Amino acid sequence: MISEKYSALAEQFYKAQKADFDKILPSKSYFLIRDLPVTLSCKIFLPEIPNILLQQKNNGLWANSTRATYDVLSALKHVNSLGNLASNEKMKNLKDTIGSRYDYDSLVIKLKILGQTSSSDIAEINKLLEDMRKLQSEDGSWEDTVVATVHYLERLVNLGLPLDDGSVKKAALFLTEQLDTNWRRLKNYGKTRGLGRNDLSVKSRALEFEAAKKYKPEFDPASICFKRLGIMQTSLCLKLLLQLGYEHDEPVKSALDNTYAIYKKYNSLCYFKIKNRLVAEQKKMPKVRYRLDP
Repeated sequence: MISEKYSALAEQFYKAQKADFDKILPSKSYFLIRDLPVTLSCKIFLPEIPNILLQQKNNGLWANSTRATYDVLSALKHVNSLGNLASNEKMKNLKDTIGSRYDYDSLVIKLKILGQTSSSDIAEINKLLEDMRKLQSEDGSWEDTVVATVHYLERLVNLGLPLDDGSVKKAALFLTEQLDTNWRRLKNYGKTRGLGRNDLSVKSRALEFEAAKKYKPEFDPASICFKRLGIMQTSLCLKLLLQLGYEHDEPVKSALDNTYAIYKKYNSLCYFKIKNRLVAEQKKMPKVRYRLDP
């Protein structure tokens, strides 16, 4: 939806999958808003803002969590409402609350949302950056998975590391190198075997799933979704690479086109829905009977 090539289809995709988009607000998955096209984000999020403001605590946080607070503030900024709300004092001030906090989300709020960082903040940002870079493997990955690498690379960039930094470039290269057009799933991987060609995922789908449980608990990851079709890790990877300007790299183009081809054919990217469609199609196919010549 955020790609240059397929952005024109965003509204069509939204209408076709509206039932899924309607789950964003009830589940308070506001982190999804900042990754949608602005027009769709406004359609979904703007009507909810008055209610969201009522949920802000007196200390300026949402749910007493800097993570939840960053999700809300980044969504407000994405739909161009943050400045107006702040200037009109329709939001509670959180500067004092996070002033002496140096967790990742507090630092990102200060850096990207408030645009106000102290010398202590900068020192803590540099320390966090260095700590993350020390965990990076020689091949550019973290923990040998796409999911973990996306997690850390996004954090590096959000904390201000330039796109031409060596760690960023190595991580991006690792992600693009995970395109595999030849890998075949094991027999017990079911009816969707072969659909996931041209996806971005390491060969050990079990590792991807374990990384998802660790770094993406908000997705409530299911093993089958990461192991059988690979759409989840491919989508996470594509989203970040597109945001970093890699859309015209051949592996990204190939994975993007393949993902759209699957959606166009099955009107879904959900493993279970695709499997059900495949099973139904196979049931309709006439059985071939062979006659042995005498």
